[in-house]
Amino acid sequence: MNEPGRQQTIASASARYGAMTMFALGFCNALQNGEFNALSNALDGIKHTFGVNDFAIGAAAFVGSVGGSWGAVPIAALCHRYKRVHVLGGMFVAWSIFMLLAGSVPIAVVGMTGFAIFSFFRLLIGWMEATDPAAYPLIADYYPHHERASRIGVFQGLAGIGTVLGIGLSGPIVDSVGWRGALYMWVPIGLAGAWLISAQPEPPRGGQDAGFEPELKAMEAEADETALLPAGHGDLEPDVVRTHVEIVEQMDEIVFPDPATVSRWEVIRAVLRLRTWLLTAIAMGIAQMMQTALMFWSLSYMKRTYHLSASQASLRTLALGPPGMLGVFLGGYIADRYVRRGMLRARVWVAGAAYSAAGIACALAFSTTVQLLALAFLALAAFMIAAALGPSFAMLYDVTPAPLRGEGAALSDILMWPSALGTAIVGGLSALTGSLRIALGLASPLLVVGGATLLLLGKSSPPSWAGPGYLRAVEQVVVDAKRRLHDS
Repeated sequence: MNEPGRQQTIASASARYGAMTMFALGFCNALQNGEFNALSNALDGIKHTFGVNDFAIGAAAFVGSVGGSWGAVPIAALCHRYKRVHVLGGMFVAWSIFMLLAGSVPIAVVGMTGFAIFSFFRLLIGWMEATDPAAYPLIADYYPHHERASRIGVFQGLAGIGTVLGIGLSGPIVDSVGWRGALYMWVPIGLAGAWLISAQPEPPRGGQDAGFEPELKAMEAEADETALLPAGHGDLEPDVVRTHVEIVEQMDEIVFPDPATVSRWEVIRAVLRLRTWLLTAIAMGIAQMMQTALMFWSLSYMKRTYHLSASQASLRTLALGPPGMLGVFLGGYIADRYVRRGMLRARVWVAGAAYSAAGIACALAFSTTVQLLALAFLALAAFMIAAALGPSFAMLYDVTPAPLRGEGAALSDILMWPSALGTAIVGGLSALTGSLRIALGLASPLLVVGGATLLLLGKSSPPSWAGPGYLRAVEQVVVDAKRRLHDS
């Protein structure tokens, strides 16, 4: 199928879900990113109120991440029983209530007792931020395979709205009314998100994967033709794409369980046996350790290194927003463009290279005390980290069968849970070295490790530790989705 034909197929498949649906989904990450950045502006006030140090603050953030990671398992179970849009709506309402309670810890309750109460509410807030088992499978079911990375990029880009609100509003609010205002400001926004997401349609599960089969067959046919051309011609990868008949024959040996007929533990075991998925999730978790630390400590880094007020630090950090927004859109669209041209590993290459480049840029940024130079390198790092988001998350759901995506999202949250250690690691290094800047520099190579692991996953002739390999896993998912829809 030629390029215009492919784009027409994709457009017709996604036409029923408009911009409002994606905007409603965007609340999932916008609320999380926004309150996280607002909390970053409130850290000094929280430290003063409860009399704790940087390590305690970082450890509290890690404890809060327990809810966001392990809480995803019961959320995945709810997504099997109820409409995912309704599950998200209920989570947003509960999130708003817990934000109100966290900001209402009595001033009289100071010291570690007050801090423990505050941390408990942070745990509950984190649980209500475990939206991945609903949000990412919804995106995979709303939009065609060829748009998956770009749509996830848009989804992540909408999170930037929350980041802008979190950084832009929290600075003046913290300066004028104190750290509690940085939590209260999210209550009406969370309730608005609950109303909007609950009004969206629920898509059929696995339909877009089954719909990708004609595209896959067309790519394979073109790859067969390209293989007959002289070396250096064509854009496809004929050495790694098999014919549809061979895929179907190999699929006869593969059985993915139906969550409706087996126990929850059997479903979890089935997901963990997807070794390509497992490696992808681990690599992303490693890279996100530094990403999480940057989000949490960036404003404190600005204030301590350059002696800025909360408002001044917010303005400088907001300057990193445009590169990040550009990266999150371009990364997904570039990867999807090359997928449409037959390079099915394009998402692997884009994500791996972007994470690796981001690690180098971060190391350079924290190696200098020249503010303008540091901001320039951080802008490059923000662009690269954002560019990796869409392709890397699309990879994760490319290789997960549709019925297992809820549990897959929950388990990926658990596997990526150690990424929250980034805040505690940087906090501990800061306490040891006496410099938050040096601590962030020492943690920067985590991005390179995660990116390099993804690049290894994209090697041709997949190594044995990668299970069936990225391309084979995609083929399995597509054929399995078609088979299930046919059987139903």
